[in-house]
Amino acid sequence: MRIGLSDDSIPVDQLIPELLNLKSIQLKDLENFSDKTVNQFVDEIFKVKTGLNDLAKDTEQAFAHVDTVRKVWKTVGDLKTLPKTLDLNPVSKWNFSKFQNVRAKNNFDLTSFLQAVKAAPSLEDISPVMKVLDSLIPFYSFVNLMEYVNSYSSIFQQYSTNKDNFDSNINRLSSLELKSKDLQVMTEIAKSRVHPKWFNRQVTSGFVDGFLDLEKMENDISDTWIQNALKSEVSFDGLRGLSKLKTEIMALDNMWKVLFKKEDYKNIQLIGKLQSKSDKIASASDFEKVASTVASCNLMSNVKGTEYVRVLTDNLLKLQKTVFAIQTIHQELKKINIEEIKKVPQKASSLIQKINSMTTNYIKHIECISKATGNIEEVASTAELLVGIRKLRKKPEIKKISSSVSKSVKPIASIRKVIEEIKEDSSKEVNELMPFKNLQTYSKPFGDAVTVSMTMMGVSKRKQSLINIAENWHVVEEALETSDFEFRNTWADHHSILRNITQIINVLDNWEKKTQNLQRF
Repeated sequence: MRIGLSDDSIPVDQLIPELLNLKSIQLKDLENFSDKTVNQFVDEIFKVKTGLNDLAKDTEQAFAHVDTVRKVWKTVGDLKTLPKTLDLNPVSKWNFSKFQNVRAKNNFDLTSFLQAVKAAPSLEDISPVMKVLDSLIPFYSFVNLMEYVNSYSSIFQQYSTNKDNFDSNINRLSSLELKSKDLQVMTEIAKSRVHPKWFNRQVTSGFVDGFLDLEKMENDISDTWIQNALKSEVSFDGLRGLSKLKTEIMALDNMWKVLFKKEDYKNIQLIGKLQSKSDKIASASDFEKVASTVASCNLMSNVKGTEYVRVLTDNLLKLQKTVFAIQTIHQELKKINIEEIKKVPQKASSLIQKINSMTTNYIKHIECISKATGNIEEVASTAELLVGIRKLRKKPEIKKISSSVSKSVKPIASIRKVIEEIKEDSSKEVNELMPFKNLQTYSKPFGDAVTVSMTMMGVSKRKQSLINIAENWHVVEEALETSDFEFRNTWADHHSILRNITQIINVLDNWEKKTQNLQRF
């Protein structure tokens, strides 16, 4: 970084945002920030929220769901890869009695547990069953799509009866307009307050905590171990000038620090997303055309049979989790009703036939809307704008926050001035650094490696939290079982989330073992 400032290979306008931990905004946008435009937009969006007709709420969500179905179907592709038969019969022969005995005891008995592990199905027995269950993953996603289609079928069949209420909400959106990037700037500053600072840095790679690492750098310069490891007679005192930046940036950071509370951040983030959707608002006639298109695509009239498929799918997912639990001897096994799981293969034997008979009309509908032309994505985006406006809870202290952000211009000018002084420094200490210019080639990959290492250390410190989440995952599953389909589909992949958490814990264990020797060194 120091050499890059001297030879102008590092742009100042890129350096300052990265040191401030701002991931994706241009410095000129921050310098040109206008609190007036932000305040006007926020006032207007809450005015729209107050005037929305609640009778059109389900219709708004229906248009958003149509685009969701189209997008998810692209990832599913089709159901042609499903197995011709579903052989899960080996599961009914598995012996879980010893695990049940362990679970029945008040105190954990290690001997009994080890005997249960020994009696559990072997990896050879488990592997073919897991293969069959994994082959059903596309269908699990398709069941979610069936529920989406069920949710909006009646709405589009009766669209004309609620059209006026819906159109009035669309017309209210015409007052929303913000062409500047001001709200994006404020959202990015808010994000830097509450999110990890690990992102792909281009000119400050290795500065995991941005400007805070300038203070660590001062200590590193004098570190005996580093000096011995580099085996260099060159002094690194030329780097000390960079520490001048810390004071100026800290002043700006402290000014921002008092602005953003976490509850405000969520609202600001949502408003930022809504602003991006307000750039191009679909008209009422666009919505009417899409509604007509969807209604012509074989909408569902009888959806009762899907309830059975949903229950059976959930049981198959529980079986998949049980198999995974056996593979890892995970504590989740304690929460599974073994007798119910053993009944799944018998119930699932006819699933493929039911899939073929029940999914035909759904596939016709989904393929129809997927091939449909028109402003479907724009319509969905506008519908999501309405849905999002309804989710706004309370008005954040936007005026106070935006006013302070607008005062960032002066501190940034001070930061620029310090950088210019650093660039012009041609002292002996700085010139002694120039032989290291060739190391610039390795600076980015080495810095990225440092970032990975620091990230692993950060995650490692939170390992117990991950363990707690895994051990209490049944709370999530119990909540999902009593929730509506839309909330469940938000967590559609929750089974694999648990598996991924378990795998992360295993990776952390291995990483910690491998780094123990390095730490001693």
